[in-house]
Amino acid sequence: MKAGAPALANAASRQPMLAERAARLHAQVARGVFASRAQRALAATLVEFDAGLKDLLAAAPSAEVRETYRMLQLLWQDYRPHVARTALGEAPEKLGERSEEVVWIAAKGARLLRDPAADAQTARVRLAGEARFQSQRIARIHFFTAWIARSDKREAELATASRDFRRALDALLAAPADASGAAAELQLAENQSGFLAQAGRDLKSARDSVPGLEAVAKTCDNILEVMDRVAALYESVPA
Repeated sequence: MKAGAPALANAASRQPMLAERAARLHAQVARGVFASRAQRALAATLVEFDAGLKDLLAAAPSAEVRETYRMLQLLWQDYRPHVARTALGEAPEKLGERSEEVVWIAAKGARLLRDPAADAQTARVRLAGEARFQSQRIARIHFFTAWIARSDKREAELATASRDFRRALDALLAAPADASGAAAELQLAENQSGFLAQAGRDLKSARDSVPGLEAVAKTCDNILEVMDRVAALYESVPA
């Protein structure tokens, strides 16, 4: 991990996203949607989470932050084997509960590392991280809905995640132009967000969920790639 507030914000915001992504990829394998690709991506996601957690523990600036990431480490050690085992794994409801615990603590760590006096560069990195996180949360909810069943709770979670994704992306689109060169990438994310919203609408009325889930997987992966590039561009702007 590079030094500096933008790099720390980028690293911290990746952990809750990776936890959501791992759960979504597990469900994607279980549903047979681009299963081989999802299995490879799941393995890479777990390795990336391991490395990111190690870096954040080493960089923890206070006892409270260090304790939070130690708690995350314990939860992750318990959760990791379950999310990694896609063949004859545990019940999806239980996996979802474990996932939410990991996501919550990872997000708490990112909040604790948030500096109210952060500069615009770091604030934009955080917004990119929020959009990145919500894209994977949206995907995870769609896949768990198809895997388990539709419920009022998941519908409410989806509405909240979609709203928060939109809010973060709108804030980035409305930000004054800078030297990062992120504007073109943000337009790509805006285009993909339309495809994602349409895929969600299609899933609600489809008898066969596979085409809609394929569209969700593709668009959320595209958004993730774009927002990774956006965060890196903001991170690289000289202070």
